[in-house]
This record gives sequence, structure tokens and C-alpha cells, in this order.
Amino acid sequence: MPSARWSCFNVIVPSSGNPSEMIVFNLLSGAAVTLPTRVTLQSLRSEQTLDLMRLNIVTLDDDEKHLVDYWTRRNRHGHLSTSVIVFTTRSCNLRCTYCYQREEPSSISEANMEPEICRGFLDWLTTYLLAKKTSSVHLTFYGGEPLLNMECVNQVGEYMVRFCGSRNIKLYTYLVTNGTLVNEQIMLKLLDYNLCQAQVTIDGSEQVHDSRRISKDGSGSYTDTLRGLMHLSHRVPVVVRCNVELSTLEAVDDLLARLGSLGLANERTIFSVADTCRWVPEDSRLVGSMTPQELARLILETSRKARMLGFGIRNPFKLSSCFGTREGSFAVDIDGYLYTCSQMAGFPELSIGSVNSRYFTEVYYRLVTSDALRQMCFTCTYLPLCMGGCRAEALHAGLGFNGNICRRDYYEHVIPQMVRLVYGFDHTA
Repeated sequence: MPSARWSCFNVIVPSSGNPSEMIVFNLLSGAAVTLPTRVTLQSLRSEQTLDLMRLNIVTLDDDEKHLVDYWTRRNRHGHLSTSVIVFTTRSCNLRCTYCYQREEPSSISEANMEPEICRGFLDWLTTYLLAKKTSSVHLTFYGGEPLLNMECVNQVGEYMVRFCGSRNIKLYTYLVTNGTLVNEQIMLKLLDYNLCQAQVTIDGSEQVHDSRRISKDGSGSYTDTLRGLMHLSHRVPVVVRCNVELSTLEAVDDLLARLGSLGLANERTIFSVADTCRWVPEDSRLVGSMTPQELARLILETSRKARMLGFGIRNPFKLSSCFGTREGSFAVDIDGYLYTCSQMAGFPELSIGSVNSRYFTEVYYRLVTSDALRQMCFTCTYLPLCMGGCRAEALHAGLGFNGNICRRDYYEHVIPQMVRLVYGFDHTA
């Protein structure tokens, strides 16, 4: 029988409150405990060892590869939920300086999902839901600016509420919006469709935001965005996303202060920052402005400030297989083409079919059975978070369905510090 050992997926950081203690966080189970810094397996009582084994912090396995394999299969295929992102339109009422759509002709960038395409999508989706015996649907309205096509939002929302209600299927609706069009009337409609969370982007201070997120008439969008954010935050939890580059870092503090003055510094407001990415047409991919080390430092510093002020922060340890490889994960574009991930939308070669077909293409089966792991991955502490990396990124980089995208350098800078931030003040974790 193999002997007990510490899991290779443990992240260990010194406790901030007591130098004789350490926080041990297991990335596979999501469990965190506080232990003496000099603890050994031999010093543990048998009941303590069993408790740690239940948390996967201690394992009897010589090789945890099969545990990862089990978790991956269960997460990809062993569930009854369906997630679908609906691109209601490619149109947007803003002309953000970093948006790829600025380079597109208006005949493409102004197009909406037409009612007949929407009907076809709903027919396809309900057929899939019934065949799969789905227990819950996670529906996201996306764009462009999705609220520019309220006809589609209403058509999908009303239908899904009726269908899910009649079949005892739980419906969770999400919105990704620039916030400028949200008013009380639209808010009430969205609540009728079971809206449970919304994401709004604000790029820092008013001056910085208005220089980057510009309305079609050339004016800034900051005031309208905040107004929409307030409508949303009074009714549902919100995610405030702030796109940042090194030249705009100071504007993040201004935004946190402004949100705090509006009463949004609470756990229902999740604050997150992201690197400002720009589209490189010749490479067909988005390129960030920061190195992994710079991005890690930005996320850590901002998360720490946001948490101290009372905002919620994103759970950096939430395990989920890449949506591009997950059964029951879909995105539908305005033309009715289907994808497993929103980051693949717009690339015909990555389409898995259309709403007019009852069959998936070979692309679908290659994605849901893809394996990007290499031998080196199984000894990496951060494997449960990475699982070989983003499939869309690998495909856009020309690495193929099984291409490996390693982000160990980034994780090494971020995850231990985030463990300390999230668990360092709770010694009973």
C-alpha cells in the first residue's frame, strides 16, 4: 500500500498573523487549512491525517494523475447544466480606442441577430436541452452592446422563462454591457428574465475612461456608464471590470474611491482589473500590453486595495475546465453559427455547427476530447487551474486542438499572494 505524502497541488504560504503557522491551500480540492510551519506527516495524529486526506492536502497516491483525469472528465461531461452566450448584435454605441471592431466596415460591425435566426436558435437550444435533460441554463447576453438589440433580448428572454418554467429547469441570466443604455424600463425587463448578475466596464477615472471609451458622437461615456451601473447594482450583484495599461494605473484608485462614494464598496460589487488587449489583424489574436509579472503585480495590488475597501474580488481558485472543451458550453453569433466558446466566435473554421443543423461538426468532438496536457504538467502545482491552457488561445496561435498554453510564470507570481490575501486573515480556514 502506498505511503501518505503531501499533495503536489498544495500552495504553501506563511500566515500573515503568526510566523509559526502556514496556510496550506490545495488547488484541486479548494481546501485551505492552517498548520504549524514545522509540521511533518509523522507528527500528525491519525485522525488529523485522515482529515487532511479528505481535503486532498495529504494523499496516499504515488501519482495524482488519475485524480486530475477524474476531475476533468466529471467537469467536462458529468453535469446537467448548459451555458450559452448569445451575441445579440455586433453593433456598439461606443468606439473604444482599443476595440477590434473599430477596424471593421460598418456593414459588419452594425449587424444584429435577426428574428428568424433567433427563432432558429431557440428551436435548436430547446431541442438540445430536452435531449440532454438539462437541469439548469446559464444564459448570457453579449455583443457588441447587447442592449442595442432589445428585440432579440426580449425574444430570447421571454421564451426561455416560459420554457424553463414549464420544464422545471433553473434559469440564470447574465448581462455583459457597457452600461450606458440601462434604464429602469430595461432593468425591469431583465429582471423578468431572471437576471442574476451583470458586468460593466469602467476604465478608471472620468478623464481616463472618457479618453478610451468614447461615444459615437465623440463625447465621453463615463456619466452614462455610472448611471447604468447604479440601476443594475440596486437590483443584482455586479462585476466592475477595469481595463488597464501601465500609463493608466493611477486611475484605478480614482475609480475605487468613486465607486465607494456611491455606496458600492460591498461584497455584491466584484471589482476586477484586466490588461488592455488590442487586436493584431495579421496574427488574428488579441495582444496584451503587460508582461506576466506586470499583470500579476497589478492584479495583486488592486485586489488587495479593493478587498480592504470592502469590495468583492474574483475567486482566483475556482476550478472549471476550459469552456471551449466543456460539453454543454455554447456561444451563438448573429448569423446562427455555434461555437463552444465566445473567443472562437467569428472564426468559421472553429464553428461546431449552426442553429439550422441538428448535428455537430468534427470540430466539436475534437474540442471536447482534446488533451493539452504534457508530462511536465502532472508535476506542476498549478495544473488544476491551468489544465493545459485556453483552447481558443492555442488555436489562434496555430498550436492546434491539443496545443499547450503554459502560464506557470503568471501563476507563480499571483496564486501564493492571493492565498495570503484571501485566507491570511482567517486562521480558522
